[in-house]
Amino acid sequence: MPIAEAILKEFPELNDSQREAVSHTDGPLLVIAGPGSGKTLVLVVRALNILLQGLAQPNEILLCTFTEKAAFEMRDRLSLAAKKLAYPGDLSELIIGTIHGICNDFLLRYRHRTPAGKQL
Repeated sequence: MPIAEAILKEFPELNDSQREAVSHTDGPLLVIAGPGSGKTLVLVVRALNILLQGLAQPNEILLCTFTEKAAFEMRDRLSLAAKKLAYPGDLSELIIGTIHGICNDFLLRYRHRTPAGKQL
């Protein structure tokens, strides 16, 4: 799948590997790279590429990282990139957080659907 034209225009600094990751819209993708290599930028721009192409809605995307600091950074960078690209949608339902925080939220939200939750 190609990259949305707005992304190519607004993020010309993406290298070939980053563009390849951003353009991968069919299924999961493992990105292995060192510190400062642009992993967060790739995740943010990939999510926006999927949204701009109408392949998913914000409530169908989950962005996960290891620390709360990194999660807040990703949320802020996504918001800035969305403004830069003039993304018209509402990103408030996009899930961004740590793996522990997201799992905890799911457990609290859906515990009533489990045998243990029905006993409470």
